[in-house]
Amino acid sequence: MAKSQSKETSLPVIIALVFFIVATIGLGVFVYVLYSDQEAKDAEVVKAKKEVTDMRGSVKDAELIARIHRIFTGVDEGAGNESDLVIVQNDVKEGSKPYLEFQKLSAALKKRGPEASAAAIAKFEMANPMAPKIDMSSLMTASEFDFWPADLDDKKQLKAPKGNLIDIAIRARIARDLAIKATGEDRTSWEKAVADVTTMIAAYDASKKAYGTKAIELPKEFDKKIAALNLVVDGLRDTYRKNEAATREEIRKRDDLLDIAKAQKGKDDAEILKLKDTLLVIDAKKPKDDPFAYDAPQGKITARPEQNIVEINLGSNAHVEVGLTFTVLPNDFPQKGRVSRMMKLRLPDERGNYKEVEMFVPKATIEVIEVLGPEVSRARITSEHADLRDRALNGDLLYNSVWRKGQSDHIALIGIFDINGDGSDDIKTVIRDFNKMGIPVDAYFDLKSKKWVGKLTERTRYLVDGHTPVPTPNDPNLDAKTKMIGAMKLARDEASSKQIQIVPARDFFGRTGYKAKIDVSDDRINQAAAKYLGGVGVETPMPPP
Repeated sequence: MAKSQSKETSLPVIIALVFFIVATIGLGVFVYVLYSDQEAKDAEVVKAKKEVTDMRGSVKDAELIARIHRIFTGVDEGAGNESDLVIVQNDVKEGSKPYLEFQKLSAALKKRGPEASAAAIAKFEMANPMAPKIDMSSLMTASEFDFWPADLDDKKQLKAPKGNLIDIAIRARIARDLAIKATGEDRTSWEKAVADVTTMIAAYDASKKAYGTKAIELPKEFDKKIAALNLVVDGLRDTYRKNEAATREEIRKRDDLLDIAKAQKGKDDAEILKLKDTLLVIDAKKPKDDPFAYDAPQGKITARPEQNIVEINLGSNAHVEVGLTFTVLPNDFPQKGRVSRMMKLRLPDERGNYKEVEMFVPKATIEVIEVLGPEVSRARITSEHADLRDRALNGDLLYNSVWRKGQSDHIALIGIFDINGDGSDDIKTVIRDFNKMGIPVDAYFDLKSKKWVGKLTERTRYLVDGHTPVPTPNDPNLDAKTKMIGAMKLARDEASSKQIQIVPARDFFGRTGYKAKIDVSDDRINQAAAKYLGGVGVETPMPPP
């Protein structure tokens, strides 16, 4: 009985346990199923959200791509921060779909742009063969379509474009219009050229026809002229043959006469040389003429108030000017003449060697320093031969060979004028001094150009002859000196032909009172002439006196 009771007690437990287990399994299955459906729903929600995000991203990408296209074409919209360019620069990131699309569009434009341009140009040139050829290298290069490269700035933003498709289209249209205009102008030029060529062809045909006619006529005319000339030549040949013997005989006779004339010329030349030698001897023995033999005194000294000052009886009535010079000679000079003042002096040269020189020696030379009145002037003694036994005194006569009261003779100069013996040519000083005195210098002979500066006229009375360069042994300037001396001789001959009296500077200065060194050594003269021979110093000629 007890056993049966225990079995009855465990059965509910077993049933309860079984129920618990079944319930637990069912609850677990229910919970599993419940959670499984929730996860599926969550996944669907996540998927839906992702699709919405992707759709929004696609919409934004599409919007950015549209903005990029508008900027490329030049029809971008918006302003300020809402403009297409600002939004694209802010939102398009490197590696994004819009950036990749931008790169693709930029690359395609750089590739297709030049190709499309070349195709359009080829089509235009085919349709307009007379149009000028379009140079793609300067019109539509590949760089024209690379106006917005896929470059980023330091903020990783796209750089702004340098142009757009509308700009390219406008330039292309301008190029097209210019080409069409040039085509029209070239067509007009071509039509004109065709007309000119047509005219030239007609002229050529006419010339060709005329040439054909002349080609037939000219040979006939030439043949006639040649036949006539042959007749003339034959006649001349016959005449020459006839006269040849007579001509040879005449030449022989003339040769004989020429030999006789040469022999006679030899005799005449010998006689001329003999006569020249005789003439030289006669000239040496003949007294030298005084070119100033008929000079008259122009005034006299009236007082000597100071040691180096004199007063003269010439003033404003005689048109005396300051700077005028006179030679002072004794009051008996008109009776005794030039010979009374010829003296032999011993003068030293540069080397200290003395030589005896015969020269005309005045008592003194003076220079007017002040005009005091109509008949009186004051003068300074510039040189005096002997201040004790042969000094200038009251009553001494005043001479100036080219100055007379109220007028002056005209002179010209030739040669070297070294008036102070320093080895330089003072011809400019001489010209200035004489012009200052009122004595006109018509011309001087320029030793550099070997031409007259100024002009010898019928009023020129004296040619004052200065020093002449002296050739020396082994002289490097011998040729130049020879040419200079020859040119000076021709100039003197020209003066002589015009009846101009040639006087040595020594005599001229001595009879005008002009103070100058009379005895200048040959070395100093050659030194002064050196600058005219290509030596030391080159001087520009003075203007005409």
